[in-house]
Amino acid sequence: MKKITFLLLLFITVSIAVFGAKPLTIINPPYELKKSGLYNVDKIELGTNETLVYLHISFCPHWWVSFTKPECIIDCKTGKKYEAVDLKGAKFDEKIWMPDSGDSTIVIVFPPLDKNVKKVDYNTEIFGISLEKNVPHVKVNKETPAKIKNWLNNQLNLYKPRQNDANSFFRPDTVHIVGYLNGYDKRFGFTSGMIQFSNAITNEPQTVLLKIAEDGKFEAHFPLAYPQYLGAVISNQYVPFYVEPGSTLSIGLNWSEFLVASRNPSRQYVFKNIHYTGLLEKLNTELNSVILNETENNKIEQYVNEKTPEIFKAEQLKDREKNLNLLEEARTKNSLSDKAVSILKNKISLQSGIMLFEYAIVKASKAMKSNNGNYKQVLPADYYDFTNLIPLNDKSMLINKEFSIFIHRFEHSEPFLAAPRKAMFKPGKDIYEYSLEKKNLLSASDLELISFVNRIKNNNDSVSALQKRATEISRFFERNKSMLEDYTKNYLSNQVGDMLFENNLKDWKLKDSVLLSKFGLQTNFVYETMKVRTLKSTFNQVQSDKIVNYWSKLKKGITDSLLVRVGSEYLNEKLQKTAPTAYALPDTTGTSILKKIIDPFKGKQLFISFWALNNSVSTRNITETKSRRDMYIGNRDFDFIFISEEQSAYQEDYDTFVKEQELAHSFRLTTDEFNYIRQLFAITSLPRDVIIDAKGNVKNDNFNINLFDLELDAFSK
Repeated sequence: MKKITFLLLLFITVSIAVFGAKPLTIINPPYELKKSGLYNVDKIELGTNETLVYLHISFCPHWWVSFTKPECIIDCKTGKKYEAVDLKGAKFDEKIWMPDSGDSTIVIVFPPLDKNVKKVDYNTEIFGISLEKNVPHVKVNKETPAKIKNWLNNQLNLYKPRQNDANSFFRPDTVHIVGYLNGYDKRFGFTSGMIQFSNAITNEPQTVLLKIAEDGKFEAHFPLAYPQYLGAVISNQYVPFYVEPGSTLSIGLNWSEFLVASRNPSRQYVFKNIHYTGLLEKLNTELNSVILNETENNKIEQYVNEKTPEIFKAEQLKDREKNLNLLEEARTKNSLSDKAVSILKNKISLQSGIMLFEYAIVKASKAMKSNNGNYKQVLPADYYDFTNLIPLNDKSMLINKEFSIFIHRFEHSEPFLAAPRKAMFKPGKDIYEYSLEKKNLLSASDLELISFVNRIKNNNDSVSALQKRATEISRFFERNKSMLEDYTKNYLSNQVGDMLFENNLKDWKLKDSVLLSKFGLQTNFVYETMKVRTLKSTFNQVQSDKIVNYWSKLKKGITDSLLVRVGSEYLNEKLQKTAPTAYALPDTTGTSILKKIIDPFKGKQLFISFWALNNSVSTRNITETKSRRDMYIGNRDFDFIFISEEQSAYQEDYDTFVKEQELAHSFRLTTDEFNYIRQLFAITSLPRDVIIDAKGNVKNDNFNINLFDLELDAFSK
């Protein structure tokens, strides 16, 4: 008997040694927190030869995810990483398409873990996953801690709005946004959000950083000219809010909703458990309670290809009516205030107008580039009469963020652009003639170069010929800077300014007639706002006191006293500022981040491009300037730097593009770092190109890429 028992034990021992012990299995393991709602660990099997992580994916149906070999689990105690060695149910670096349900499960194979590992992180997605059985799940405290409540109340009481005329819409003052993100943890990897908006009258964009503290408190303080319905982007989610100049608003959020929102990036998530506090609490709650049908701006090209103008317009007006009916139902059901209804009605009108304008703009663009007869089909004579459905005399249209997009589409619509072109400017004396007058100040080589440029300026191959002598031309500008400044002053600045002002006034007379003949509209607040908005571009082109005379003539066609006042204040402010051609970077976090990148290039002028791989204009600019950049590889005087955000592209796609375009000095920043850079240069859209001079000062913080060749040839001017 003893012999049999001994043999049985021996058999079991050998079996375990040969076949391995049964793996320890943890079903639905508890975790401390998650950064994303896409992934959930259903099960972990801890074997002697491998560790299996059963990962459940919840995402948009028919969208895809992929996994790379750097996938890892990390021992929370020691920081030791265990990198994935295999996938079951998928392959590394290949797309895993979601089924109709949007749910899928894969198994990630990791090496066996050390015996003393009790808790792990899965990448930077799920933190504190317990590997012990019978450990209770972490209970999430949904209540706002007393300490946070006291801070929020103090903030609401600290900033008291100044007394304003209740009828004054345009009353610039500071806005204070404070709030709490329940469930936030610094391990998520971000400490900021971003608020972007613009003064649609003066056409000035603003970028404001929303700072998030370790305990989840957040705040932002910024000037605002008039009431606006804005939003903050936090962890890729849009958090809406309505504010007025001088107001303080508290916003309460819960991280659990961000997890839900992350599973469907195809649509803007509507927060259901957002809590507003302050004088504007009721209005914000009302605005957030109404869910309207979204417009599909991303399908405009598809609609241009598939739908006639008549059908598209009819469908858009029908969608507009549906949204108005939804709003009316919400008004009755929830007793919405008149102010909330007015804001949302304008939002509906603006969204509809944007879609109809964009259809016409895209169609016109395709007609120029294609022989397809469908694109060249003329729009119906009454196509633009949809503008009569929009309250263009209502100043409160400015409240909605869509207004800036709408007015931009309006002022660039085909009827206005089809007006006759301006006369081309010709200086009284060209640079060649002027240089000959000053030949006693020039060397023989300078005169030869000027003669060369004059000979080939009208040749078909003039660009390539100039490129071959680009360095000489650059040195010419450097040596003769004083003479060229005199020429600019005497033959360009004054004459260009006079002609620009004259042409602009003629243009507006033409547009006045187009407004009536093509749109069937009388002058109105939105149209007159378009006139004020041109002050920015006009002043940037010609910084001359003569612009005051231009404004005195232009404002005769503006009947709204608010717009006249705002335009005059804007112009006076600009004329009083005598900013230097270059300015020092301010002492900010954004500057510190940028200097870590640019300090190794001290003594060189830097062309810095802030870009994104998912932005077609960014990639086109980089691609189109490659041949020009290639000519200056290794140049001792200037260099090129490319900066993007990590989340704008997958690493593999980013690496491929950078290699193809030979972007030698390319840098990827975290979302936080890029947010600080956005704030530094007030970047509201990409791409943005900035020039830093050899002394480290900002030479141009909004460089026009169309002047790239000119700046390269004369960068030291």
